[in-house]
Order: sequence, then structure tokens, then C-alpha cells
Amino acid sequence: MEAGNIERIVAEKNARLNSENNTGTSDEMTYFVKGDKLVMEGRPVLRDAKQNVITGTTIIHYVSSNRSQAIGGGTATFYSEDRTQ
Repeated sequence: MEAGNIERIVAEKNARLNSENNTGTSDEMTYFVKGDKLVMEGRPVLRDAKQNVITGTTIIHYVSSNRSQAIGGGTATFYSEDRTQ
């Protein structure tokens, strides 16, 4: 198998995301090379550098554009620049 043939990477059991812009946890994370997206399933929590947080049954994080979508029973907490909710 060549590196250029990788379609997805799966992390299971207490998966963690640590990047320049975001941190997150979930039971399972799957990164899809095509589409440059990360799918977080099983109690996902995603935080950005400002500590804004989203949860849901599933979170889809689009890595290149640094945007996310919560699916199923999600919550979101966003802070203003002066740290008020």
C-alpha cells in the first residue's frame, strides 16, 4: 500500500484530537482524506482555541476550513471576546 492510497484513518477507544486550532475527544474518530474531514462519534466534544465548545451524537469537523457541524442532540457554547457567554 502506498501513502497516496490511504482513504481514511480510524482511531478507537478514547480518541483525542490536538491541533493548532482545536482539541477534542470522542469514542471514535475517522479522518477521511477525500474531503479533509474528521467524523467524531460516541460522546464527541470539540473545543476551539477560545474554548468555544460543541457536542452532539456526531460531530463532523472540516479540517481545511476549520468549521464543524453537530448532528443529533447537540449543544454549543460560544464566548465573546470579553469571555461572556
